[in-house]
Amino acid sequence: TFGTLTVTARPITITGTTIEEAIEYDGQTHSVDAYTYNEGTAEEEEGLLPTDTITPAKVEKTGTEVGKYTQDIQGTEFTIKNGEDDVTANYAITKKDGGFEIVKNTKTLSITSETQSWVYNGEEHTYEVYTVVYGDQTTTGTEGQKVFTLDGNDTVTITSTATAVKNVTAEDTANNNTFEYELSNAAGYQTPETTFGTLTVTARPITITGT
Repeated sequence: TFGTLTVTARPITITGTTIEEAIEYDGQTHSVDAYTYNEGTAEEEEGLLPTDTITPAKVEKTGTEVGKYTQDIQGTEFTIKNGEDDVTANYAITKKDGGFEIVKNTKTLSITSETQSWVYNGEEHTYEVYTVVYGDQTTTGTEGQKVFTLDGNDTVTITSTATAVKNVTAEDTANNNTFEYELSNAAGYQTPETTFGTLTVTARPITITGT
């Protein structure tokens, strides 16, 4: 009676890199590319043998915008070699994906139009001066500046919707320096807080003197 000699596949687990803490959106590209696997000696019954090598060396996943990103270890074809010999079939490979998540930035973002007043001079007036605050970054633009760059290189573009003032305004006039804005990659930011300044025209002094 002849016995049977068999070799079964050697278990190995390949695990991607998982960044556990969510990454706040910052306009930059984030990535993972490394993975780990268990190793074992010939006397042990699992893990990559010291005589064998595994490829590819990296499995990269990159992301910039808000969302979840999966390092696709399960979808990657790995090859294990002993020298020039392909011994992949001698391993029972378990694959576990890695990845990371980019979430909305928690910094406060606000846009404010400035307040201005003129003495009546018969002309129409507007005042397109804006202040953009993003976290601890405060930028007050020059008059007419419409585009502001945030520290992640995204932009806020402001368009005035204010009506020019010419005549003396009512005493209760307020918050008429209105505007609209466009925020690139808006999904990565908190909804901006907007504050409208006030444009007013005051009476022009005149003295009438009798003869």
